[in-house]
Amino acid sequence: MASQNLDDARAQVAKACHILCQQVENFDYLGHISVRLPDNQGLLIKGQHASVGNMMKLTAKEIITVDMNGKRTQGDYAVPSEIFMHTQIYLRRPDVQSIVHSHQKLATLFSMVDKDMRPVYHPIRSRLVFGQDGLPLPKFPSADLIYTRELADAVASALGERDIVLLQNHGVVVVGNSLEEAVLRAVALEEQAEWNLLASNFGNYTSIPAASLQRARVSSPAGPWKYLCSLVEEESGK
Repeated sequence: MASQNLDDARAQVAKACHILCQQVENFDYLGHISVRLPDNQGLLIKGQHASVGNMMKLTAKEIITVDMNGKRTQGDYAVPSEIFMHTQIYLRRPDVQSIVHSHQKLATLFSMVDKDMRPVYHPIRSRLVFGQDGLPLPKFPSADLIYTRELADAVASALGERDIVLLQNHGVVVVGNSLEEAVLRAVALEEQAEWNLLASNFGNYTSIPAASLQRARVSSPAGPWKYLCSLVEEESGK
């Protein structure tokens, strides 16, 4: 990848971190977003503990380059301790171009309880999270942190061909075929978790049927991405 394109890609990963910091509670320095580089050259990812004070101040300089063996090839920050979660999913899933790992509060709550999150709010938003069949989200049944390739392989197996896996008592992994899609999916996931919790206060509640999800038109991420970027720019005063 050309130097300018690489710089632009780093800036986009930093912006994605700003969006999640603004949109979901508890996306902090322990979370990370990555994007695949062309031709299996590796990936770009937020460096370990970058912007500990305020994720909204994260810059492109804090985005490092890592190869598919989990080794840093460019940048000043250390590699995140759960880097294999990213590399092993990329190696298994050539369709995945971006990965979000976060500890967002409401979605993570559903990793702790014996109750499945359901598609309840807006067919397009629900389809982004649950897919066209509205199936329950898979769960990785261990609270261990994903420090090893073996555990990362197990997470990739739990994810399978889905777009989201909940990590028991830990967090979530969200994938997409672009950086924009992965981030928008993570935001929509937290949104669905909140609507599930609100609806459950009234006892029984209805889910969106698979037929409605299948009829929902999948839209380009360009519009929602532009909107979320504008909110970040407004907050930062740019």
